[in-house]
Amino acid sequence: SKWWGNLSQDTLTILNDTTLWVTFTDSLGFSKNSDTIRITFDAFPNTKLLGNDTTLCKGSSYSIPHTFLYTSLKWSTGDTIPKITVNNSDTYSVTATNSLGCKAIDSINVTISGIAPTAQFKYTGLCEDKAFVFNDQSSVSDTSTITKWMWIVGSDTIVNRNLTHYIGSKDSSIVTHKVKNNNGCEGEVTKKVISSPIPQMNILPTSACQYDNIQIRGISTISKGSIISNQLSVVDGAFIDSSSIIRRI
Repeated sequence: SKWWGNLSQDTLTILNDTTLWVTFTDSLGFSKNSDTIRITFDAFPNTKLLGNDTTLCKGSSYSIPHTFLYTSLKWSTGDTIPKITVNNSDTYSVTATNSLGCKAIDSINVTISGIAPTAQFKYTGLCEDKAFVFNDQSSVSDTSTITKWMWIVGSDTIVNRNLTHYIGSKDSSIVTHKVKNNNGCEGEVTKKVISSPIPQMNILPTSACQYDNIQIRGISTISKGSIISNQLSVVDGAFIDSSSIIRRI
């Protein structure tokens, strides 16, 4: 038998994309070509995963700057996520594997200069009809001073140290707080903020005959969670912690 190109060895080493077939010849000299096969090489191993060598602040994060179709990652730090925290000047490498099992390997030299501030915040708020108040709690571990603050809530970006913001009727919202010190070092923190829905209440019945005793009922519903208490009030200002009351009209 002979391969396309008049090669007669049993195996071939393929270095580039190519189309192959093999010709079989019997002892009588009769020949027949096999089906054609197209061999295409996956270019993923040639992918440049990381950027150029860079200088970062201690405590800053570094992530793969592009989106690639990989199924797993492994950094030299042992991390298996796209973003790592960098604390030391060093060479950092990453290995990415795609769905075909092909691997791409890249490395970057990182020089540490300065210390990133620690971004942090706390917030108050619970219900969707009220504004949430976000308070900056960021700090530094050196003599630097935080000079810039930024909030990212959904598609909104607000430049301010503290923030008052409506989350609205969403179940939750991702809030990112970024800070920068006077040395240009940046820090950030991201939290999921939960917004609770408002209970809806109807009063029944809506009409009654004069002087009749009727049962006034409050029917409450909520899209998420549960109702833990009901309070009804009547015209004279009395309050009863109950879902229904008997009242003479």
